[in-house]
Amino acid sequence: MVSPVLSGIAGAILAPILPQFALNKLLDSLLEYLSRDQPSSSSHVDRLQQLENERKAFEEANLKLEILQDDVRRLHKRDKQNKRLILINNKLRDVSYQIKDLKDDLEYMELQRKVEEINLQDEPADKNPSTALQLFSSINPWQTGGSSDKRRRLSSSQSTDDIVNKMRTIIEQINCIHSEMRSEMKLDALKGGYDSCGQHQAAENKRVTTSSPSESKIYGRDNEQSRLIQVLLNDPNESGNVSVLPVVGMGGIGKTTLAQFVFNSTEIANHFEKKAWICVSDYFDRFRITKEILDSLCIGEGSSSTVTTSCDVLERKIKSLVIGKKFLLVLDDVWSDEWQELLNFLRCAQAKAIKLIVTCRDPRVLGGLADWQNQINLKGLSDEDIWSLFMKCAFADKIADNSPELHAIGKQIVGKLKGSPLAAKTVGRLLGSCLTEEHWKDILESDLWKLKTDEEGIMSALALSYYHLRQPLQLCFTFCSVFPKDFEYDMDSVIGMWIVHGYIQEIEGSSKTLEDTGEEYWLELEARGFIEKVYGCFKMHDLLHDLARSVSHGETYIYEGRKDEEIPKDVCHLFAHSFCDLELVCKTKSLCTLYLLKVLKLMRPPPTLPSRFHNLINLRRFHMHDYSYFTNYLRRFYSVIYQINSGGYQIAHLRNMNELTGKLLIGGLQNIGNTEEMIKAKYLKEKHHIKVLSLIWNNTSDDCKHDLQEQMLEALEPHSNLKYLGIYGYMGFKSPNWLMTPKFQRLEAIMLNGCRKWARLPAALGLLPSLKSLELLGIENMTIEDMEIDSCQDLETLPAWLPRLPLLNKLIIRVCPKFKSWGTKEEMTALPNLHYMEIDSCEDMETLPAWLPHLSSLNKLIITECPKIHLLPQNNLPSSLEKLHLIE
Repeated sequence: MVSPVLSGIAGAILAPILPQFALNKLLDSLLEYLSRDQPSSSSHVDRLQQLENERKAFEEANLKLEILQDDVRRLHKRDKQNKRLILINNKLRDVSYQIKDLKDDLEYMELQRKVEEINLQDEPADKNPSTALQLFSSINPWQTGGSSDKRRRLSSSQSTDDIVNKMRTIIEQINCIHSEMRSEMKLDALKGGYDSCGQHQAAENKRVTTSSPSESKIYGRDNEQSRLIQVLLNDPNESGNVSVLPVVGMGGIGKTTLAQFVFNSTEIANHFEKKAWICVSDYFDRFRITKEILDSLCIGEGSSSTVTTSCDVLERKIKSLVIGKKFLLVLDDVWSDEWQELLNFLRCAQAKAIKLIVTCRDPRVLGGLADWQNQINLKGLSDEDIWSLFMKCAFADKIADNSPELHAIGKQIVGKLKGSPLAAKTVGRLLGSCLTEEHWKDILESDLWKLKTDEEGIMSALALSYYHLRQPLQLCFTFCSVFPKDFEYDMDSVIGMWIVHGYIQEIEGSSKTLEDTGEEYWLELEARGFIEKVYGCFKMHDLLHDLARSVSHGETYIYEGRKDEEIPKDVCHLFAHSFCDLELVCKTKSLCTLYLLKVLKLMRPPPTLPSRFHNLINLRRFHMHDYSYFTNYLRRFYSVIYQINSGGYQIAHLRNMNELTGKLLIGGLQNIGNTEEMIKAKYLKEKHHIKVLSLIWNNTSDDCKHDLQEQMLEALEPHSNLKYLGIYGYMGFKSPNWLMTPKFQRLEAIMLNGCRKWARLPAALGLLPSLKSLELLGIENMTIEDMEIDSCQDLETLPAWLPRLPLLNKLIIRVCPKFKSWGTKEEMTALPNLHYMEIDSCEDMETLPAWLPHLSSLNKLIITECPKIHLLPQNNLPSSLEKLHLIE
């Protein structure tokens, strides 16, 4: 039997809604497609005109959709328990998915057209037309009738009518939701929810904290309490008389409680003449806060608070009351950086010392004003402390030792709380209301977010953090509930999924990729505590995972493969454990017609790829996970890994995938054996989103075809946007021509590893303005005769590989302001052919190298604008030196 305290509805938290794609834009896309694709006829013109006549209806529905989303959120701020609003919001969410599906349908049509055009150009006559027929007909969402062995145009009369009918159905749904919302607004108006102008009144913040602690004891914070008190008692720092001491942590972790106990401690009471406690909350009201500070300062002064509407008057009064005194100010529950406005007048006060304790969830609201060295970052309580707190809340004054069965169940429940004090209080008091095994087992077997608790419970506390996220971040956070608890998130993979689902929007006019924006989202979620890094892995706290599940309202589902387990029909995002039979979950008939596919992960790659695999022109990243040749680090680092073999994995499969993004690794290049394949490799330079490229020849031997590898590397020219280039195992002698030009202006690092036969580096490397790192490993016969190191702002010492260049003839070091270390004599005796050395504009260099006399071939030395050089080497100069120029 389910306990009556368990709620049947998964929380009263609004689910996020997809970013809106305007209905009238969908209509424009459809009209453009039909105008370009259909033959001109009277019936066709009439149908276009009919659609154009419906534009007003689409525009009105679009406006209603915008207003509905705003109204739902405004009303929900006032009444977070209104289940009718939750249902209306869920209907809006469903409509947003239908609109996205229509957008994808239209995009699919356009992509199929593009694929067909590319294939016609690439292969004018398909050798096996039946294969092409099968590829394009097996998944055709627009094919509504007729023979299955006959290809149909996607823009057939029947299919476009289907699209229009779907759009009209969406409009009808929006109008119905709008009618429901009007009724809801009338009810809210009767309750006083709107003012006389029709504007929704801001909901009052129900959470108010004071300096009085609600508990008689604080658990597990002795070290933090002592540390915070000690810092408060210290003298002001040299930067001024105002110090900011942050207390940071997730909701319900105990920030306010810690601040309360410190505020009321005897040491603090004896040290500070004046104290004030302000609950800032999520709405920053500067006048209210300033007035409350003044009211607190007037306590014991024998004078009443000033009655005024001027913030300036209040600030001047505060400054007069703290002259020559030590003042402690606590700003509790801070949500924005607006609190920093208070520092302007506090810094002007002639107080002896002003110490601020600022409690917040998001450390970014502190800006650069906090004392980071003394910041208190609160984590979960230890097992012992959380158990003690839980037992006190569950049993209160009752005797707990007589309940061993409840102890055993309680231990399991506490394990789910992950050290959260608020969760221990919430659940402990809930359990304390009924000390029976049945009741406790009900709680144990339920999810925390399904517990019906008061508005000060843990889910309400965490929901505040959720509501302060921007809507795209709400979508991204909610999506993460599709993964099980304790899941180790791979940032790049999750960002790829966010992109696929449309949670990340392109910023118009920005050069940022969707991946760049997604990484910013990720870092923001991490900064706000929704994702945490634990021993190098990204994880989500169990309580936050519960919150995400609550917000998803059944949109996500974790399929465990249990007997008779059925997947709910309204699930949008599905996670299937690796041990499940995935064929029971989904079946894909033809991979190569999934033109909208953006992320592909094959846990067990097939022995061969379809010949039309290159049709996936929208693919941004994919992995073949069963690569034993690559380490776990490489599999995590690269967004695209592709291993060529002599069977069914060819370089040609990548040729049309110009949306591939991020970090690309291509292995098995030794398996490319003919000129035709090399021609297909030339498409690599069209992949302008690739920033990191690694090219690998595996297990190459000295007797391999060197000329073939040189042709292969020449064909693998990347786009000039590249930032990192790694070449491994290449056995050619020559550099590719594309590396002999200064076109790679953004290239920052080059790694050449195991390229044993590479004879000469191109001189153009010295002309790459962004190049910071050049690593040469496992190179036996490299010939570098001239080297110029120019404008390397952070270079402090010579590269470690420089002594391994026995043929180096000329060395120039120019405009390297931090360069000062020359290495040891032993390091440099391997430069027997160095004839010319020039040092120019190296401001930090104080002495010439001690090994200079041992350069037996040096005949010209030029030193220009090196102001700290005053002495020549004690052992004189090389006997071979013919010219010495010293220019200030």
